[in-house]
Amino acid sequence: MHNTHEIGIGTSIIPGVNESKYASVVCFLLDSVDETGRWGGSDFENWAPVVTALTVDLLLNLGFDLETSWIVGDAGSARTHNLKKSIQYLNSSISSDGEFGEDIWDSAKLGQMILRHSLEDEFSRWNALKSSISNSIKRRSYRSRVDTWEGPGTMAALISYCELLRNETEAASIFSELIQLQSDTGEFHGSQSEHGNDLASPVWHTAQVLLAFFNRGLTEKDERVAKSVEWLEKTQTPEGAWRFFHRYDVYFTCYAIMALSRLPKAPTSLTRALSWLDDQVSSNGKVADEGGSIMAALAYFSYHGHKFHASLEGAEYHNARKLGVYCTSLLEELSELQSENSILGSELSNRKEKLEVFERRFGDADFGVTTKQVFVVGLIVAILFSVGIVAGSKVLDGILYRENQNKTNVSVESSHLGPAPKNQDEE
Repeated sequence: MHNTHEIGIGTSIIPGVNESKYASVVCFLLDSVDETGRWGGSDFENWAPVVTALTVDLLLNLGFDLETSWIVGDAGSARTHNLKKSIQYLNSSISSDGEFGEDIWDSAKLGQMILRHSLEDEFSRWNALKSSISNSIKRRSYRSRVDTWEGPGTMAALISYCELLRNETEAASIFSELIQLQSDTGEFHGSQSEHGNDLASPVWHTAQVLLAFFNRGLTEKDERVAKSVEWLEKTQTPEGAWRFFHRYDVYFTCYAIMALSRLPKAPTSLTRALSWLDDQVSSNGKVADEGGSIMAALAYFSYHGHKFHASLEGAEYHNARKLGVYCTSLLEELSELQSENSILGSELSNRKEKLEVFERRFGDADFGVTTKQVFVVGLIVAILFSVGIVAGSKVLDGILYRENQNKTNVSVESSHLGPAPKNQDEE
């Protein structure tokens, strides 16, 4: 382990380390957990259990605890998460007969995580898992070479599991089998096809065996260690990677980094590998996929050994980054509003200018009518008023004339008829 330091959130002990590739990858992982508490489901559904186990193990190694909460998601859909939810998901992923993930390697990695952090009480299915692993060891099923990942890499994982379980007898037994599988050129091979081709990269197996060698107390001076290191260095590409299937270049390179990081002096091959890995980290911290991202984080952790001061600080750093993103988003929205306001202001200014043109053009107008127009309209109204008075006078004279004529006619008619006749009684 090299450059062992602690990441101090808020006041960084190492200038710029908080914005390093390592921190970016960890923050990507924190932000990619789904609502069920798992990682990896969006890329490899069947790998989600073991990817989740590896991620939880890393975060616990970084100083998180089960109750530490952090922000997940964008500003419009933000939520909080803690490792307690992920532990519940992992426990539910253990079947009733104790199987976990796709193979015994997955089960061994979960068992390591539980034992390393003393989480037995958090797993109601722990005994079932432990029994399943024990039965696989007794049957030596890891040597069947039927499944893709069986062989030395799985054996190395089981050795680590047995060491944590303090079952030295089984650990020593598997180790004695393992060292017999090393090829003359130093590498280890796992399952192969009917045509003799490796189903999984020898780098994956060899790197994990090297880790088992170091854990068992072997040093770089041991011939078996030296041969494996030499083979890794010879098979590294000029740009610094170890290739097998293109999609898994990150995975296998990260395993090589983890193994070479255990050497007391970092070889040039390790420096080149880290430089290549840095180039694979995207702007949001993702490395190939979620599985590749956790492998990258584990590789960085193996080399740097960075550890957060306290569980809360790791979450605080991530949350501060998230809040920074939220603020940036809000500022962008504000900028858009200001741009819209600028457009509206420009339109308002244009209309104001047009209004000023009209005011200059019709400055003496009242309701848009000039003085000359008011005079003409006034003259017309006066003429119409005069005509109305004359016409009204004529009509009134006509009415009075007809009234007088009617009275004259009534008087004439009365004189022609004479006095009214008398009643018979009056006679």
